[in-house]
Amino acid sequence: MKQRYRMKAIINLILTVPFVLVLSTVFAISKDMANGIISGKYIWFYFSLLIVSLATFFSYCLNHKKISFSLLDLLIALFCLTSFFVTYYHNRLVTFQSIQLGLIFFLYIYIKIFIVQDKWNAFILIVFFVLTGFIEALWGLRQLYGLSPSFHNLFKTTGSFFNPGPYAGYLSMVAPLAFYYILRDYPMLNNKFQIFYIPYYFRWSVSVITLISIVLILPSTMSRASWIAMLLGCIVTGLCYIYQFKNYENYILSYIKRFKNKILILGSFLIILAMAGIYYLKKDSADGRFLIWKISANVIGEHPWGVGLGNFPGVYGDQQANYFKNQQFTEQERNVAGNPEYGFNEYFQLSIEVGIIPFLLFVCLIVYAFYLGFKKKNGE
Repeated sequence: MKQRYRMKAIINLILTVPFVLVLSTVFAISKDMANGIISGKYIWFYFSLLIVSLATFFSYCLNHKKISFSLLDLLIALFCLTSFFVTYYHNRLVTFQSIQLGLIFFLYIYIKIFIVQDKWNAFILIVFFVLTGFIEALWGLRQLYGLSPSFHNLFKTTGSFFNPGPYAGYLSMVAPLAFYYILRDYPMLNNKFQIFYIPYYFRWSVSVITLISIVLILPSTMSRASWIAMLLGCIVTGLCYIYQFKNYENYILSYIKRFKNKILILGSFLIILAMAGIYYLKKDSADGRFLIWKISANVIGEHPWGVGLGNFPGVYGDQQANYFKNQQFTEQERNVAGNPEYGFNEYFQLSIEVGIIPFLLFVCLIVYAFYLGFKKKNGE
């Protein structure tokens, strides 16, 4: 019986390898392909996703654990289906972006099925995902000090990406998760050492070195959006963690009531100071973003039902041309105008590409995910 259990555990461990491979997509670079930094990641993702589908099938056959679906899963499915429909309606064909969205949805389903099949599956994937943040941060630190080459002539720190924007975005996504497990696993360090706790000691250590490394490298990317995202993400993560404890809610509320005016004044001052600093740090860049968002808002008004995934640059370019042709504009707007491929605001770009209904579904699933994060007690 023990031998059978051991063999099953070994097989379950082997079946995590394809999922580790798909999480390693961020590192994939091909020197033999055109634009290999991006195309290499696509090829690696397709290949590893194929293996993941087989691993999910074998894992389910081995463990036969029941999979339960929630409202969040329904919202995600509806968002993908409606986005696919809008894109097909406008293009009359299945676009590359539609295929990407479909593959990501299947990956979500595969991971959902896989993590319930064995109690250690989610643990391994979470630890490795946090570890990718450490590797990327270390990669960026080596680039910053000239020990590794950058992948862009104008920037020193890009990690395994082409420019600092997506690189900083990836790091700011990993940081709150690392912060959560620093908080979650820390109480175990105060208890008596037990062999059973070794995996959790390891997860805490990986989370600590990852968060420290990200904090060290993120300022060099000069990505203001990523700084804000990491800060807000860690704040929300901390609140979700605190909310798990019954007495903390009353304590925090009483503290806020007691120092309400001071907190309001200090908080407002810090927010204004931070926003002003962030704006003047790269003023022309910020003005360029404001222009993009201004014109994007006009596009949304003209195309409330969307234009299809991947069609943002075309409709934005037309709208910007009309703006400079028919409306009053400032000299600064003329100086910072460009030909952007992205909206530099996921909500604006998503509204333009897929329209009102998928966008509302997207907002609902985010709100519901936050609700689950605060509601769930002591969850993984």
